[in-house]
Amino acid sequence: MAQQNAQEIKEKIVLILRRRGPSLPVHVAKETELTMLFASAFLSELYADKRIKISNMKVGGSPLYYLPGQEPMLERFSNYLNNKEKEAFEMIYQKRILNDSEQQPAIRVALRAIRDFAIPFKNDEQIYWRYLTVLEEEVRQIFGTNKLAVKKEKAPPIFISAEESKKPEVQEVIVESQQIIQQFNLGVQQEKPTKKEIKQEIKEDKKEDKIEKKKKEEFKKTDNAEKPLITIKPQLEKKPKPKSSFVLKVQNFLTYKDIELLEEKMSKKREFEGIARINSDLGKVELYVIAKEKKKVTENDLTVAVQKSHSNRRIVLFLSDGSLDKKAEAYLEKYDNIVKFLKI
Repeated sequence: MAQQNAQEIKEKIVLILRRRGPSLPVHVAKETELTMLFASAFLSELYADKRIKISNMKVGGSPLYYLPGQEPMLERFSNYLNNKEKEAFEMIYQKRILNDSEQQPAIRVALRAIRDFAIPFKNDEQIYWRYLTVLEEEVRQIFGTNKLAVKKEKAPPIFISAEESKKPEVQEVIVESQQIIQQFNLGVQQEKPTKKEIKQEIKEDKKEDKIEKKKKEEFKKTDNAEKPLITIKPQLEKKPKPKSSFVLKVQNFLTYKDIELLEEKMSKKREFEGIARINSDLGKVELYVIAKEKKKVTENDLTVAVQKSHSNRRIVLFLSDGSLDKKAEAYLEKYDNIVKFLKI
């Protein structure tokens, strides 16, 4: 494939989406002659630039990418919704506007899951849903300008009685929609390191700098000392820095998972980066490994990982002995094509 600059590829992808409508990364990769990794990376950049949108529903495990204004075209993929979500879709498609409180519990849960098609709004302190093609002006005419809350509302989490929650159809939708419902309450602040942790990291970095500086000074003194012309001294060899228990834990985990470590890029007490390789159905695939020792992995950590993926042209394998916070979980859903997370 002839070399193209990044901007040309982005414009080509936009033209493909304009012609095809909502598409999967595999379709974009095929038409641009890019690998799935590169196609996903360019799609992620276009989404970050707000030039394209990503669907909430997934087709074969991947979301659909589309241009603003192509929302109605998502209807052709409604058959990929689960049974209750299809039922909710048919109801709102036919009735156009639904009162949340008048629906069965399973339908209320499903409406919160089909965010591509059902848009919540508030009127007289009640939650309603309008179909994506129903304009706000139409809603004003139905409810009256003075009554309608023009601002689009976020749908609150649904509350279901213990007896209703035991019903199979309700459980099915709740399980499949659990992550989606949580995204309606994104009020959780990104976890920040404590002052104690920051001070400890600064202290460790300064200690490492002092050790390196001392070694350089000793080497300089030895190198500049007077030596007989016939004496040849061997070059000073730097002793390998002992690996921290966390780095050893990461390397052992990679070995256990049959992931071959090819190169170490960075190794600190509580951080590690390197290039690894795994065997897949498509042959050997290289990964950029990022490992951090921390209790909570934040959205900021994953944002850096996405940037590393773009700059290194590899999928990132993010390892940690901690867990993802809520914002990180939501962020990972958007970029699961280029960042994979494993707890060690």
